[in-house]
Amino acid sequence: MKKIGLFLVVPLLFLLFSCAEQQAQQTTIEDLAEGLTVKLETLITSPTAVDDYVKVWASGSEAQAKKSEFTAQLRNTISTLGNKIEYLGIQLYETKASTPIYSFDLGMKPDDVDKVYLLHLMFKNQSNQQLSPYIIPFITLKTEADKDKIFLAVIFERNGIQIYPQPIAP
Repeated sequence: MKKIGLFLVVPLLFLLFSCAEQQAQQTTIEDLAEGLTVKLETLITSPTAVDDYVKVWASGSEAQAKKSEFTAQLRNTISTLGNKIEYLGIQLYETKASTPIYSFDLGMKPDDVDKVYLLHLMFKNQSNQQLSPYIIPFITLKTEADKDKIFLAVIFERNGIQIYPQPIAP
């Protein structure tokens, strides 16, 4: 009888510990957003810091040019706001709206975009101690390879090369 109990208890303990280990290793959307915040701060001094956060589904030089334009515009915006960035939190966005620089109409998103989030940041200009709150959208994708990643934008083809969320030109 003790042998049967031992054969039941030992596998259950292994199962319990393996589940606990998997739980501890899972990355949350908040962890990913905090990592993106670090990359956005790095973007101020490194033009390629957020390249992995822009997904390109279209091929050709026009798509690569759109990606370069997107990161350059984002870098210029961030540079004017400050040189230190503090992560404040995220919010799931579920309606049509826009921020001063992005349009992210949920009706216009590509099919493979899963959710749109708003990344709330506080920029600090260290030279004059000015604080500037700012919101940057980011997205998650439905594709299995991208399940544990977030993106600032996707570049895709629909009646020409498009960016989602679409930066609004000044």
